Amino acid sequence: MKYLKEEQEENNGRWTSIATGGWLNVTEEVVQEEVPEWLVMLDHAVTLIMTCNTITLMLGMGAATYWKEIWHHLRRPWGCMIGVVCQFVLLPAVGFGLCIIFQLPPYQALGVLILTCSPGGAFSNFFTYWVDGDLALR
Repeated sequence: MKYLKEEQEENNGRWTSIATGGWLNVTEEVVQEEVPEWLVMLDHAVTLIMTCNTITLMLGMGAATYWKEIWHHLRRPWGCMIGVVCQFVLLPAVGFGLCIIFQLPPYQALGVLILTCSPGGAFSNFFTYWVDGDLALR
């Protein structure tokens, strides 16, 4: 108990992360530190730029897809079905298996599972377009 009191005095009542060997006392008041205004403005600018970039990419990919191509794939859905099964069943199962085999810590295992459930996101459409792939099948 003496160790916790000494650590509490060293941290001045602030929350510490588990990575630094800290501890958490939820009964203490949270001390909010002032964030510089330039950092807030930078955060807003990056958020705005990334949002505009994503909208432009998604709109560009959608504009490059024709209804005829989509209808062709819906009439013969085997390629779509194989892609769905591989991306949403097989790939997460492989990721889960790798987490078990390598005995990853919980946070790393969660990252692997998130990545295997959504590999690429919007950029997969971008690369498919870039290599003249079939966007409707993607």
